[in-house]
Amino acid sequence: MIDMENLTLFRTPACHRPSPTDQCFPGGARCAALTAAPGGGHDGVKLRRFTMSTLAALAIIPMSAISAHAWEPLGYQSLTTTDAQPAIQTAWSDIIASNAAYWRDELHRTIPAGQIPPLDILSKPIKVGSHTFIVSIASTRKCETGANNASSSIEPGLCEARIIDPVSGKIVARAEACYVDLSDDDRPQANRDDRTEIDVKANAKEIHFRSFVGGTNWPRCTTSVKLP
Repeated sequence: MIDMENLTLFRTPACHRPSPTDQCFPGGARCAALTAAPGGGHDGVKLRRFTMSTLAALAIIPMSAISAHAWEPLGYQSLTTTDAQPAIQTAWSDIIASNAAYWRDELHRTIPAGQIPPLDILSKPIKVGSHTFIVSIASTRKCETGANNASSSIEPGLCEARIIDPVSGKIVARAEACYVDLSDDDRPQANRDDRTEIDVKANAKEIHFRSFVGGTNWPRCTTSVKLP
């Protein structure tokens, strides 16, 4: 049985959009998520810092049913160890294995025992009727992103969303939704309120997604998924 009170929502240090040559394992002077390899990723190879606003935004949300039209932000975490968030790790095991292979075979890096290459996740536990689920979006090399160079602006990545049974780790539904880096003090002022939100339509058994970047609601990030 998964401890629902300890699911997902506290953030740990992570880095974004490094080049493969910049990558090192957490614990050194710098860290980087494998999700930044060609084909996906996010700006700023900098350790994330806790702020009071971040802690408030990522506080664990009660399991009570979400009312209609109540948009709620997803929380952030970076998976780095093999014993954290077992349901989420089970649901994303294929991506974790792919990242590990890329780390070993392409980057020629050693993965310390008990650790995994960092996987950045946006997630939130929800309750619909008598059923509890975890909504999750992972930043992976498969995400569809915009231009990623020194002169490009911050853009969301269109990624896979997986709705998870928190007991078994089984994926009960899939969709596309946007991964958005949450705010910290290193980001431009215009991006301090960037976020991905969900609206759970309990009666229709449906989850709606939307994302804000630079104060703009991005149309391509407005998606939905049906629950079983």
